[in-house]
Amino acid sequence: MPPSEVRELVRKPDNEVDLHVIHWEQLANHYTSRPEVFLNPIHLSVVKRQITRKLPTFSDDLYREMAAAFASNWNPESNFTCEVAVYRSCIKIVSRAANRVLSGVELCKSSCFLMPIGRTN
Repeated sequence: MPPSEVRELVRKPDNEVDLHVIHWEQLANHYTSRPEVFLNPIHLSVVKRQITRKLPTFSDDLYREMAAAFASNWNPESNFTCEVAVYRSCIKIVSRAANRVLSGVELCKSSCFLMPIGRTN
């Protein structure tokens, strides 16, 4: 999103920028899954309650994993400019970070495990 449009987005009411509606449309859930999967999303309560409550216990691991994922996807040590597929690399970074917390250090780096989640290959 261009920085010039951020202020306008922030001013909109919540019902106009509801991610639930956007995700419903983008994922085409009415064609791809049962309605109860999306209308009663259990993962939201897991994130809000269980993961948020335990955040201090894994914040160091999460930080290290995100730093490693950024380094492997964006090559910050490079002295030259290069193109970065931002959306695709962010999916890889978020998949690794989330799975470091949910699945452990071994699986979060496994491309076989992450491929169906974030399409890492």
